Parts: sequence; C-alpha cells; structure tokens
Amino acid sequence: MRNNPDAEKRISEVLKFFRDHELPVIHVKQTSTDPNSPLYSKSPGSELKDFATPLKHELLLEKSISCAFWGSDLKKVLDQRGIRKIVLCGLTTDHGISTTARSGASLGFSVFVLSDATATFDRDGEIGTFIIPYPAGVVHELALASLNNEFAQIMTTDNFISSSQIDKSPSLKHSMDGF
Repeated sequence: MRNNPDAEKRISEVLKFFRDHELPVIHVKQTSTDPNSPLYSKSPGSELKDFATPLKHELLLEKSISCAFWGSDLKKVLDQRGIRKIVLCGLTTDHGISTTARSGASLGFSVFVLSDATATFDRDGEIGTFIIPYPAGVVHELALASLNNEFAQIMTTDNFISSSQIDKSPSLKHSMDGF
C-alpha cells in the first residue's frame, strides 16, 4: 500500500508554479533493463504520468539506479546551467528521493524535499526469521526525518511556494532561477 494519495496533485502544483514563473524543470525517469521489473523501459509502468510529461523546453533524463545523479547527466546539466538549488518531488521517498537528496547535498547543492509531493510504499524489514511490516506512512516520515536539516530542507508544497515570494520581489525571482 502507498501513502500520500495526493502526491500527484501536489507534484502538479509544483510543476505549475515552476512553469508559471519560468523556472527550470528537469524530469528524471527511472528505467530498468530487467524485463520482469515494472520499470522496464518497454512496460507501461515505466511511462511518465500525463501530468508529469515534460514540455518541449523541459529536459528529461533517464536513470537506471535510484539516485538521479549517478548514471545520468544531472550534475553536468545543473553545473552548466549554474543551478545550485534543487527541489525534489516524486516517488519513492525512501529510495530515489532519499538517495538523490543525499548525493545532491554531498555534491554541494542546496536540496529541498517537498514532503507532500513525495510518497512511498509499505516495506518489510527482516530481523533473523521475523518479518516486520512497516506501513508506508512510517517509512515516509522516517525517510524525511533522516534527511531533514542534514541533507535537505523538508517542507510542504504550500510552504515552499509561499516562502519563495516570487511574485512579490523581482530580485527574489532572479535568485530563484537556480531552482
């Protein structure tokens, strides 16, 4: 089972905000070479959702592992564009979001993770012969807690949008160009 059924709605709001303010958007899609994987490049599970389809001027990078920095040109693209701040949303909080946030921070980027624009699934832990089920909500909150204030600034979509004050200050718009 997955937590945060509104993640797609929140991601749509983030995309609208960035597009309305002409901020750069880079999409990263994970694919697998394993034909049995739901992320196999030729399976329906690997397709982007309609709401997240890149516009013509938006870049789409593909990755084959959970981290968006390794196995893609993301760092090179961000460096070429002078982008030092990144905002992460998508699936899954404890895999792709977490590893990308950690790597991004280690590479010197300021990382923002939007807690309500991310989601994950139930996970099972194993201790010896015992299987311990962890509900998606717990996994999500723990993943965010482990990133908070060390690898990323965690905030909601509304807090991010309202704190940017992009419409109120032309100088802030310029400083937001790195998102």
